[in-house]
Amino acid sequence: MGKNQLSSDKTLRFLYKEMSENESVDFLASLEENLFAMRVFLELQETVDSIQTIQYSPSEKLISKVHAYASFNLISPQ
Repeated sequence: MGKNQLSSDKTLRFLYKEMSENESVDFLASLEENLFAMRVFLELQETVDSIQTIQYSPSEKLISKVHAYASFNLISPQ
């Protein structure tokens, strides 16, 4: 695994709060020392923030198709 991939993996783990407290402290310290890692962090943080604001609203046609499929297969729609 390359250095860039490792930076991305660590950044995602940090953003999704999958690191221990000690790992988080070490990660933040490493960002201060590495311009590339800081750039990756900021880009991924922006992306994660924008993804969290996405709202899905299926069309009525799609909802009807799902209900029809569910009733055809004897699954009770909620």
